[in-house]
Amino acid sequence: MAQTLAAKIHPGLLLLLISFGYIEALRVKVGHIGNMGVLNEESILIMAKEQLERDGILDSKLQIEMKSVNGCGQFIGVDAAAEMYYRENVTAFIGPACADEMDAVAKLAGVWNVPVVGYMSSAGYFINKTIYSTLARMSTTTANGLADALVSILRHFTLTTIAIAHSTDDDIVKRIEHITESLGKNNINLVMKVSFPKDATAEEIIASGKLKLIQDSARIVIVLFGSALRDSQPIMKAFRQVGMASEEYLFILPWIFHDWGVQRPWLDENKIEVPEIKADFNGAIL
Repeated sequence: MAQTLAAKIHPGLLLLLISFGYIEALRVKVGHIGNMGVLNEESILIMAKEQLERDGILDSKLQIEMKSVNGCGQFIGVDAAAEMYYRENVTAFIGPACADEMDAVAKLAGVWNVPVVGYMSSAGYFINKTIYSTLARMSTTTANGLADALVSILRHFTLTTIAIAHSTDDDIVKRIEHITESLGKNNINLVMKVSFPKDATAEEIIASGKLKLIQDSARIVIVLFGSALRDSQPIMKAFRQVGMASEEYLFILPWIFHDWGVQRPWLDENKIEVPEIKADFNGAIL
């Protein structure tokens, strides 16, 4: 009962009540909705909690209880969030990592008036505080930031006629929507958007005949095939094989994750450069 009442008290007043002894201690339950594809999430959170305890931010009067579950795919994260909120009195969330799950959980968190911290969900539409009123994004790179940086580059070099080549991955399609909106607001002419299956090979991309459409319409091409640079290798290989890897074309690859040592696709498993793959990215802005 005390925990339920405490959750409804303004945080500042709550700390005063704890300081003067009216409330003996506050235990905050935080639900972490993670992703099996991201390594060591739970361990990192435990380390962060231990550091807060060493720094004296968490003590016997203010404690955090963590509950961690995996929750990406088929809305299992939404189910987990509802379970934790209604049955386990969780009053704050970290995650989910994936955009679709975060979309639903962040909307629910707004209705519940509980904070939710997003650390990987980078989709541009999460900026809308009317809808996602209690969401705080901690990711250093978001779709909003990428779109702003992209527009700045295009305007600086007076590149006003462009095409977009992208995969059909759901997250990429949503990112394209935000970029398209930003381009329109800045009077940059998007003459064509061409999509390819997210797992398409270079040979399949060429066989589709769609690269000819780009060749006939633009010389500046934005390439979006995933969150990592490595995801763009098939399309870049296809561009080179049809003769587009030349000074006549400029490719811009705005990508989310920046672990440069891991993401460079032209390095093999022994970190040795593969010249043929490196040539696929010549002339591209990464």
